[in-house]
Amino acid sequence: MARPRRRRAASQRQLAEALFLTGGIISVIGTPLLTWVLLQLLLFGESELSVHQRRTVIGVVALVGTLAFLLGQFNDVFLTCGDFDISGNSVPSGCRPGHASPLG
Repeated sequence: MARPRRRRAASQRQLAEALFLTGGIISVIGTPLLTWVLLQLLLFGESELSVHQRRTVIGVVALVGTLAFLLGQFNDVFLTCGDFDISGNSVPSGCRPGHASPLG
């Protein structure tokens, strides 16, 4: 009886680690892309962008927005109650019990 629970806990831990690393990669890649988008719009304005650049800007914004939404929807997989508490945010109901740590 204990073995299936251990396997489930191990797979949940692996999923949490994968999501944590994915979030980090998205942040590292997404921050410069959003900076580029904002600079393009602020320096050149929307009207001076080529069609290709406009599509790129729209694609980057849509991609980052979608990924941010998905990370927010599944934050209970890789964030614990301690993560909310240590950040100064209200602890939501139904959060995963545990101390704040990089990998839950």
